Amino acid sequence: MSRYDIRWYRAADRAQYIDLYADVLGSWQHSPEWFDWKYVSNPYVDHVPIVVATADGDLVGARSFSRSRWSSAGSGTRHSSPVTPWSTRTTDGRGCSRG
Repeated sequence: MSRYDIRWYRAADRAQYIDLYADVLGSWQHSPEWFDWKYVSNPYVDHVPIVVATADGDLVGARSFSRSRWSSAGSGTRHSSPVTPWSTRTTDGRGCSRG
């Protein structure tokens, strides 16, 4: 693994993203509908940003953002919180942090 390419998530990354999530957190316990609700068709925003790192065509890291709408007294704002970055164990010490 000599270099990482950093880019926006694409729909074709879904399977590798879920595999990475399961590897880092020990399992994937969510339904496809949950993934769509959280990242694809989130009811609070038009786009949920996910940045991925790839090496040799494989997804080796990701950083997602949790998006929501906060409101109080009739006014609201969109809020974006970064989620802990995930990366494969093979990237440890090679410039791609597990978080």
